[in-house]
Amino acid sequence: MERAEIEKVLHEELERARLFYDAEAKTFHIAIEEMIATDPAHPDRTAPIRLAGEKRTSALDAYSRALNLFIDFIFYRLHY
Repeated sequence: MERAEIEKVLHEELERARLFYDAEAKTFHIAIEEMIATDPAHPDRTAPIRLAGEKRTSALDAYSRALNLFIDFIFYRLHY
């Protein structure tokens, strides 16, 4: 595979990971807003936030990995 093709694949993966993270972050913020609007006496009102937070963290990890791979590839390319 040519370097340009590798860069394209890594950039596409980075963009997919960013979009996934953005979607999970939005879901997390919606869960917070919905929790604020719910009855404070509800016994499990924090569960949706906890779940959304875990998914957001997982998406951020995937985005970070994709970003690091892309940066490492670009950095290596510029210096060799």
